[in-house]
Amino acid sequence: MLRVISSPEAAKDEAILSRIFFEAGLRYFHLRKPGWSYHEMGHFIEKIPIPFHAHLVVHSRFSLRKKYPGILIHLPERVRIRAMRLLRQIGPSVHSSSFHSLAILGSSHACAAHAFLSPVFPSISKVGHVPQLSERLIRNALIDLPRKVVALGGITLATMPRAAQLGFSEVALLGAIWTSADPVITFHRMQECWSVQERIKTEARC
Repeated sequence: MLRVISSPEAAKDEAILSRIFFEAGLRYFHLRKPGWSYHEMGHFIEKIPIPFHAHLVVHSRFSLRKKYPGILIHLPERVRIRAMRLLRQIGPSVHSSSFHSLAILGSSHACAAHAFLSPVFPSISKVGHVPQLSERLIRNALIDLPRKVVALGGITLATMPRAAQLGFSEVALLGAIWTSADPVITFHRMQECWSVQERIKTEARC
């Protein structure tokens, strides 16, 4: 499964592109705008057709769920660590959370069904943001984890097969999309590439 994470800053036609991605089969679009206000986030959500709200994941301004009850919540690692009270309040709505440590990922309470591990490969959008874990450690750790783990960081056409081989259930696209001259074409190419990897894994299990 593919996910797309929004550009951290405002990007041209981003809401339009997110609808195009949804219509092409994107399962989840993550709205991650650290500097945006409640109203800016709400203005973006208003541009997304209501049927897609169940596939829209916000990384901040969680009170938006009162106005848009269909949206999902992603807890950044720093929020998850310091906000156990918040977890109790929104627990059933927590869709995913971020992790940067295999030890914490393996021992953390199942606050979310989907866990993001990053960076898996050298980041495209954050210069100098490189993996701190070896691929061997990642592969071994993912074998026994009960939750689905999403690979984030440096996901490209070249690294997608490696992400699949490491055992990731999903990949999240960020830099590859928003640094592309044509995000739609890039999305379709990466969507096809990941579909191939999923078929390979399915056939290997048979």
